[in-house]
Amino acid sequence: MNAGTRTAVCTEYEKVLKESHQALAEFNEHLAGVLTIGGGGKKWDDQLRKRQAKYAKAYCNLQDHARNCELCDVVSRINVLAAA
Repeated sequence: MNAGTRTAVCTEYEKVLKESHQALAEFNEHLAGVLTIGGGGKKWDDQLRKRQAKYAKAYCNLQDHARNCELCDVVSRINVLAAA
């Protein structure tokens, strides 16, 4: 599936894709901080879990959109045909 084509066509997909990338970046940054310090205690663990949950929700929203959006479905089918 060509995400570049999809984001050029569907603005909602682009929005949920950006949210997913942002949530993943925040999770990775916090994880890097925890690993650098060598464990930051309960507060750091709680923040890490919150960021992980935020990413999981954003990624789920992205998957749901890709499954339920008619426009994204059409683009996906075109990409499959073009790749064949």
